[in-house]
Formats: sequence, structure tokens, C-alpha cells
Amino acid sequence: MKILISITLFIAFIPSVFSQWNPIGATSGSIYYNGGNVGIGIQNPQQLLHIKNSTTSSFSPAIKLERASSSFHAAIYYAPSGTISEQNPSWNAGLRANGTGFEVWETDNNLNRTRFIVTPSGFIGIGTTTPSGAMMHINDNGTGISASIKLERSVATNHAAIYYTPSGTLSDVNPSWNSGLRAGRNNFEIWSIGSQDVNRFTIKPDGKVGIGTLNPDATLTVNGDIHTKEVKVDLNIPTPDYVFASDYVLPTLDEVQAYINSHKHLPEVPSASEMELNGVKLGEMNMILLKKIEEMTLYILELKKENMRYQSLEKRIEMLEAR
Repeated sequence: MKILISITLFIAFIPSVFSQWNPIGATSGSIYYNGGNVGIGIQNPQQLLHIKNSTTSSFSPAIKLERASSSFHAAIYYAPSGTISEQNPSWNAGLRANGTGFEVWETDNNLNRTRFIVTPSGFIGIGTTTPSGAMMHINDNGTGISASIKLERSVATNHAAIYYTPSGTLSDVNPSWNSGLRAGRNNFEIWSIGSQDVNRFTIKPDGKVGIGTLNPDATLTVNGDIHTKEVKVDLNIPTPDYVFASDYVLPTLDEVQAYINSHKHLPEVPSASEMELNGVKLGEMNMILLKKIEEMTLYILELKKENMRYQSLEKRIEMLEAR
């Protein structure tokens, strides 16, 4: 009889230890144990700890860690297998002792290094515990890795870009801005989105830069106006000072007149149709125009000499007539 009572008590005890626990004051069980997994609010936990709120609960399925004083951590610790070292550290996330921001830090060999922090003001720091000057502050912290952000797309049909969204309703005068790799292209681009998607700036893989065009055909191609105070052009062609050399053969005015009559433009100057088709190279054109000015100067100086000869002849004629 005693054996039967003992077996009955043991069987009755098993569910309370291995199946369901009724907290003191609870009207029904809320914590469950199933094959090594613990469930809170769920009878069949799928992980070591599985939390689920009920449909009648006003609380979210969350874990609250509250410290008694600021000298304690309020954090979750992630411990690796094996011996903790610099290459195999433990990780921690939460409120750091004497800290007020949310931090992620690693621990190894009694060293604690903060890798990520969100301050109560909303500033984010990576590699620094005192982010300032921007909402996100990245410091290389002597790691040998540049303080940068890497955006990598898995397929060419996706963007790899940063989006800048203004306040208010998007429009042509209040667009969002985007910069990075454009879907379907390998260019670095800056584009705006208002009532439509408009490319504003392009750098192609070969280094050519386009403003207002996706297909720059030179180091810098601008599809539009340029307003500037100064333009400096480095020349790869000789300046035409050779026009003033003693051995330079200056075309006669009759030769120039014949060329103009035949071609309807100055010698060495592109025709109107050529300029409309190919555009104008400023450096080359300026040198051509300078050459024409220097040749014109020589013509004027020659005309001055002839004029002086005519004046001399006129005086001699006047003297002869006066005798």
C-alpha cells in the first residue's frame, strides 16, 4: 500500500516540476518547462527561453532589466564557447555601469571596449563613446580600418545608396536626394526624386564625370550652363608667338581674301557647320584666335609703314608743286 501511494505522489509531482509551474498567487500556470526549453506564456517553447503574451494581456512579450543603482550593469551577456580572449571575447549589450546610454561592448582579459553606443540624446557612436557633431559619429579608434560605411548590394538590380529625405511632402522643389550605386548601373550617382526621378551627377567607372548627363564623353561633361568667375586652361599646344619670328611667312591679304571667298571663313578656323557638329575646344580655339590677332597686328603694322611711305611721297609732291 505504501509503495502504491509513493508511486502516485511521484507521478503527481512530475508535471509540477517538468511541465508547468504555478507562481504563488497565480490562478493558472504561466511558466512551462519542455525538454530543456522554458516557456513564459507558451506551453511548447521552441527555444531555451520563449516568451509569448496572451491575447488579453496589455504587456508586450519583453524582458525588463532594471538595476538597483547606477553602479551596476543592466545588460545581456553573450558568452562564447572556449577561453575568452581578444579573438574570442564575450559580448554585452545594455546599460553600462555608471553609464546612461545603450552600449554594446566586448570583454576579454579584463578589458572592456565599447564598440557601439546610443546616447540619451539620440546620437550614435561607433568606435567612440562620446559621439558629437552628427547623429552618427564613426571613429576608426586606431583599428587600422578607415572610419567608413560600406553598402554592398547582392544583385545589380538593387541600389546601394544613401537616401536623404526632407520634411514635408515630396515635390520638385522639396525632393528626396539619393547617392550611391544606382540599380542596373555601376556609376556613382546623385539623383533627386520629386514628381519624377532625375539624375543630377554621375561618375563613371572610367572616371568621367557628368552633370545633367548619364553618359559623359570627357573628363567633365556638363549638359547645361556653367557660371564661374574664372576658367584656367592648361595648354598642350604651342602658343602662336612664332608668328612674330623673323622666318614666319605671313599670308598676303590677297591670299586671305581668296580663302575667304572660297570657304566663307578664316584660314585655320573651323567652319560654322564643324563647330555645330563637334563643338569648340576652348584651349585650341583661343590659340587660333590669338594667332589671327597676332597676324592682324602684323598686317596693321605693315599698313602703318605703307601709310608713312604714302605720307612721305605726298609731302615730296607738295614740295615739288610749290617750286
